[in-house]
Formats: sequence, structure tokens, C-alpha cells
Amino acid sequence: DQAVDIKTIGQQLKVPTILEGSVRSAGNRLRVTVQLTNVADGFNVWSERYDREMRDIFELQDEITQRIIEELKIKLAPARSVAPAVSRNSSARLEAYDLYLEGKYHWNRQTADGFNKAIQYFEKAIQVDPSFGAANAGLADALTFFGFHGLAPSLEVFPKARAAAREALQIDPALPDANISMGYVKLYHDWNWLEAEHYLHRAIELNPSSAKAYYSLMLCLVQSGRFEQGRAALQKAIDLDPFNMLYQTSRGWLEYYARRPRVAIEKLHEALVLDPTYPELQVALGAAHAELGTFDEAIQYMEKAASIYGTHPLVQAFLGSTYAAAHEKEKALTVIDTLDRLAENCFVPSVCWAIVYMSLDDKERTFKYLQAAAEARDAFLCWLNVLPLSDSMRTDSRFTDLLSQIGFDKINAS
Repeated sequence: DQAVDIKTIGQQLKVPTILEGSVRSAGNRLRVTVQLTNVADGFNVWSERYDREMRDIFELQDEITQRIIEELKIKLAPARSVAPAVSRNSSARLEAYDLYLEGKYHWNRQTADGFNKAIQYFEKAIQVDPSFGAANAGLADALTFFGFHGLAPSLEVFPKARAAAREALQIDPALPDANISMGYVKLYHDWNWLEAEHYLHRAIELNPSSAKAYYSLMLCLVQSGRFEQGRAALQKAIDLDPFNMLYQTSRGWLEYYARRPRVAIEKLHEALVLDPTYPELQVALGAAHAELGTFDEAIQYMEKAASIYGTHPLVQAFLGSTYAAAHEKEKALTVIDTLDRLAENCFVPSVCWAIVYMSLDDKERTFKYLQAAAEARDAFLCWLNVLPLSDSMRTDSRFTDLLSQIGFDKINAS
């Protein structure tokens, strides 16, 4: 509902040409009106109207795509498909595609409720069309991040994610999202960064315009301490999808892990301008301020995050860690009590207690819970190699042994 002119939009998106369109439906009839506009002078390069039956929607996608390519005089490599991946699957139904889009929307919110809804929508899409590879990949991603956020045991959720990713690859080995999904499983559960990187580079090879592929590669690079390469990959993702809040928030997280909290805060405030309601921004800002030592602001952001996320175990853990770093020990211990009570009724990853005890400088309890987390393959441990909270542990031989157990010794050796 914003009246923004074409030139402003083009500048924000960093593109020379903009495709505008409208879709109207009546019964089984669909009318799509599209036009290409040159940003520099506002000149209408091309426009067309399509009246079709709803059942022809995927063919219509292909037709519009081909016409735009012709008008822009883009020459594609012979092996590259110009149609969306879903269009290549003739059995894909409109209902399954709608369910898939619903799932993607909820996944992007990166909340417990969002992941739950995403899983439900992707599963429904697969029920409608079992040969829909993108829906299987979406299901794998939703399950992966459900496990990463500590909302279910890794040993329970990741086999399901692997099965969905494998199914997506069997349906279409050339589907970029299927390769990303398997890369996520290798990253967050197998802790095999070399294989994860292989799948993520493969996804980029299959679709060099996939922002998600570059974002996912960034995760792999940052976890293994390659921050400069990670910045380049993330910037590519943002160039391709500049208003994606997950990517924008990750600009701050990256600098947090790189021990540059001032830069992290700067990037996160830029993201706040785009969408102040995005919940993960509060957690990231709290973590960055805690690392910087500005604890009043850190606590303010973390408490706001906790009010948004409720009993989310990892958010509670970062809240407790922030209290501990600010020398508010009693409040930190209150969060420990909260985690204990939560564990009576739902799953709480062992790494959550470890995060709080790290900042309380209680090494014995920290290593007790870190070891339990490693045995349970808590997904958040993939960040342990670069987690600033763990810096006080790095001179302890037990920490080096733990990193080796997780698999970071292979990365550091290479």
C-alpha cells in the first residue's frame, strides 16, 4: 500500500528494468496483465494481457517467462531452464503449489509457530502431489530449522529432514533447493562442512540466481571461520533478494560471530528500518550489545525478544547468558530454573543450559551440558567454533577435544 515510483523501486532493488503485473480471477478464468518498464526513463518496454483457464497456470508461467526473455534479448545457455522448477513437473497441481507458497511464507518467519505451520503446509502439498520435489525440499528445510532452533530432538527430527531431502533429490537431482536441503542436513546434523559445501556449491551451479543458495553457503563458510568469504556470499544473496529479512538479519549475526559487535549493531539497525517487526532482530541486537558490553541495551533487546518468542529455549538461553554477562547472576539463575521447568513438559536442548553457564563462568557445568549436547547432536553446536560466548573456554583442553568430536578439527586442518 505504498505509492512508490518506478525509479525509486529500481534504485532500491538495484535493477535497470522492472516487471509489474496484476492477477485477477473469476471462477476458473484467470487474467494476467504484465508490463516491463525501463527504470531510467519510465518507458514502457513491453506489455501484454493473458486470459487463460486456471488449469493452464504453469504453462502460462512458462509463456510469460519466454516472452520477457525475448523482449529483454537475454541469451541463455542451452542447458539452463528458464521455467520455475515447479513448472518442469507436469503433474504439479495448482493446489500443491499454493500450499507450497504458504509453507515458504511461514518458514521465512523463523518462529516456532512458523516452522510448525510450514511443516503442515509442505506435508499437505506432498500429499496432493507426491512428485512435487520443491515441496519435499521445503519440508526438509522446515524440519531442519525446527531442529536447529531446539524445538525438537535432533536425533528425532533430522532423519525425517534427510529423508525429505533425499526424496527431493530423487525426484529431481537438478533441483537447486533439493541440493540446499541436503546441504542443510550435512551442516546442522552431520557436522560435515565439506559435504555441505559441495551440495551448496552445486545448488549455485544449478541456479546462479538463487539467493537462498548463496545465503546457505554463507552459513557454511561462517561456521568454519571463513568470514570474508561468508560476507561475499551473503552480499550476493542480498543483491538478489534485498528485502529478505532473514538475510538482512544475518548481516548482523555474521559480524557478531566475527567479533565485530559495533558493525553488527550498525547492520542490524539498517535491517530494523526495513522491518522493525522481524522478531529475530531483537535477539541479534541483544547478542551484539552483550558482546560490546553495553548491557542495558542488551538486556532491553533480549527481554523484548523473550516476550515475543515466549518459551523458545534458545532465546531463553541467550537471555540468561546476557544477564550473566551483565553480572546479574540471580536473574541468570532464574533463567536456568525456567529451562528446568520447561524440560519437565517439553524438549529443551542441553546446549541451552551450556550457553547460560558459559557466561556464568561455571566451566564444570558448561562442559557437562556441552558433552550431553554433542551426544544428542544438538544442532546449535555447529556454531560453537565461532561463538563469542565460548571464548573463555578455548584455553581448556576439554573444549579442543569437544571441537574435534564435533568435527571442526577437519575444517581447521584443511
